[in-house]
Amino acid sequence: MLKRVSFGVVLLAVACAGAFTGACGGEQPSPRAPAPASASAPVASAPRAPAAPGRVRVFHHGDVYTAVAGAQHAQAIAISGAKILKVGTNEAVLAAYPDADRVDVHGKTIIPGLNDAHYHDTPDPAGAVLKFKSMEPTVAEVRAAVAAEAAKKNGKWIIGEVGISVVGDPTVNRTFLDGIAPDNPVYLRAYYGHGHILSSKALEALKIKDSVIDPQGGRFGRTKDGKLDGRVDEYAEWITGPALAAQASDEDIAAAQRETFGAALHFGITSIQTMSWSPADRYLRAAQTTLQHGPRLRWINWPANKTAAILPAERRSDKITVGGVKWMLDGTPFEREAAVSTPYADSKTTAKPKFSQDEVTALFAQAAKDKQQPLVHAVGDVAIGEALNAAARMSPADRVALRPRIEHGDWLRPEDDARAVELSCVVVVNPTHFALVEIMMKRFGPARRAMRVASMIKSGVHVAIGSDGPMNPFLNIMLATIHPYRPEEAMTREQAIDAYTREAAYAEHAETEKGTLEAGKLADFAVLSAPVFSMPTEALPGTFSVLTVIGGEVMGGAEKDL
Repeated sequence: MLKRVSFGVVLLAVACAGAFTGACGGEQPSPRAPAPASASAPVASAPRAPAAPGRVRVFHHGDVYTAVAGAQHAQAIAISGAKILKVGTNEAVLAAYPDADRVDVHGKTIIPGLNDAHYHDTPDPAGAVLKFKSMEPTVAEVRAAVAAEAAKKNGKWIIGEVGISVVGDPTVNRTFLDGIAPDNPVYLRAYYGHGHILSSKALEALKIKDSVIDPQGGRFGRTKDGKLDGRVDEYAEWITGPALAAQASDEDIAAAQRETFGAALHFGITSIQTMSWSPADRYLRAAQTTLQHGPRLRWINWPANKTAAILPAERRSDKITVGGVKWMLDGTPFEREAAVSTPYADSKTTAKPKFSQDEVTALFAQAAKDKQQPLVHAVGDVAIGEALNAAARMSPADRVALRPRIEHGDWLRPEDDARAVELSCVVVVNPTHFALVEIMMKRFGPARRAMRVASMIKSGVHVAIGSDGPMNPFLNIMLATIHPYRPEEAMTREQAIDAYTREAAYAEHAETEKGTLEAGKLADFAVLSAPVFSMPTEALPGTFSVLTVIGGEVMGGAEKDL
């Protein structure tokens, strides 16, 4: 049993890990990855030249966690080129390759490369990024921060992440922002991803006019005379968000990627599965260069509507794959848009899904036709039920081949576990959501509890982890293993690491290539700064990767730091 940690410690760890950007239901693309946790820690090194062809390297005297069921622990790992040759005891591996180059890791923990299964990377255009003391700034604090930037008289974008106290206040609208910053385009968005507020200059810059039509599943707020009031909800954000992303220059995109990918290497993340509002062609073109010194990337289609063009599923390079189509079936508890069967405790209302059952079934059928994995944001039990019903109507062969994914799955009912297993569904959870105790209690009361994890795993459901916010995987592992909202559903540390490695690879159909440390798989692994299986729970978020290896090449840190 892990040591219990107070919720205060959890919030402190979240604060120390960086802004709580994009968490909870989290479909807000994060404009920047959090800065590395320690200024003194190595973030990235110049890529080391690959070893000579056929040359073997052995990393020995480590605590190697393989994530292989039944053979989880070893001491050494031998690699050649991009692949793993052997994993085992020091004696066995060193004896097998007596002439190998040897790297003594001095007892440090080695794990498979971490795979963030649910991330949002949408670089913003250059401008001012508002800074607040907490993820829930007051309206007065927002007013002061916007006014301070507007006083610079530079006409640049002012962009900020705010919370429910601001987004939930209808007086914070276009008129409010225009009164503070009449000459700047201002764009505020909820850190939990559902609710945007734009000034007149922002609407003008993005070419969003009063004549814009509400899309299915979304809404533009309007005044009594039909004018836009600057408030944007749900699928309407797929009009304003991509328009803002399109304003980013190629250098803005490349700079943001370098920051994001550098942070990933710092944490031992060797794969990222991203859903982005950035223009796909420009983002992926920049990534061809920036990923030469970065993790592997899976680009997941995230269309604005049912007729939007999507990229075909394909492998574009050793580092870049494209595949999957993501749809939003409901919202989150913050704005009471998670589609639940029982009314919210503080409003006595329920929310409807964004699409009908027939439409969701059609989306899954189209995904199967295109040979694309269907992924759905489904938080409430009604939305999750739609996803399971749609999966049930696919052919058994398509289900097995495509593995439908439920992102978040907070209200997956216990009685649906067996069905999820039968339908080959994968659930991707986000541990930062587990810290949202106050809002969950407010919306649903103490009797109704969501966010099961441990019991899902016990039932045989494939459960992966995606950050959906702060990138720090060790913050997420801490939250997964204490589960502040529902401690009885906490994962073990081994389960959390498995969900971040083996199961995340399974979630992207890559389990034959990566996710575990065993012969024949890619040499993607991280040598950690701390013993994550035995260290104090509250210290986990401070962990980083001393050495991040991708395809046999040192991409983060340096061997001298071992």
